[in-house]
Amino acid sequence: MAEQLQLDEIKVDQATYLVRNQVDMVRVSNYRGIIDLLPAVDVFDLPLGLTLVDGVHRYEAHLKDGRSTIKANIHQGTEVEALKFAYKANVSHGLGLTRYELKKARQEFFLLCYQENKNVSDKDVAIEFGCAAKTIGRDRQELIKKGVIDPPESEIRQHIKGSLQQDPTVSNRSMAESGGYPEPTIRRYRTGMEKSGEIMLETQRRGADGKVYQPQLVEETG
Repeated sequence: MAEQLQLDEIKVDQATYLVRNQVDMVRVSNYRGIIDLLPAVDVFDLPLGLTLVDGVHRYEAHLKDGRSTIKANIHQGTEVEALKFAYKANVSHGLGLTRYELKKARQEFFLLCYQENKNVSDKDVAIEFGCAAKTIGRDRQELIKKGVIDPPESEIRQHIKGSLQQDPTVSNRSMAESGGYPEPTIRRYRTGMEKSGEIMLETQRRGADGKVYQPQLVEETG
């Protein structure tokens, strides 16, 4: 049930919880005309205090109107839960997001889910966010290509092994390009696989000039 909170009790962190690029002052002005009909804002009781996670425009309308209190729903939860709440709330109601803002919100929401569980499925994220699983799948692939997250370990390990079986001297760059992965990711996994003995360490790899200098065949061990 909503409570009346003092405006100065509520911490407003727009850099973290404002999903939009900026506050729409026209919307704030319009809200002042119907201020007593506005729904309650949502705040989370976090370690730093009561923090506004949804309702920045309503909060600003109360501030501009000279009000000292505002109706608020108080939630308990972690900072990650607060952020997820903010993204879902801003997508489902209020001022519509631009295409860019929506995509950014969706990808940030995915990253929060990924932070909680690196094996989270596209379907689970899509159900929680409220969109199609294939949309989340496209976001995941884009984040992988940018190097923000890693692809599934089994997938990238198999890609490295398959590439080396076809060409034992293949470069990290070539493997990255053929699989659509960031080169640093390929390099990191390949080095780890060589150190563990999962694949054999080459004495030489293909040079920048494209020539091969006394390569040692690479194969799985064990």
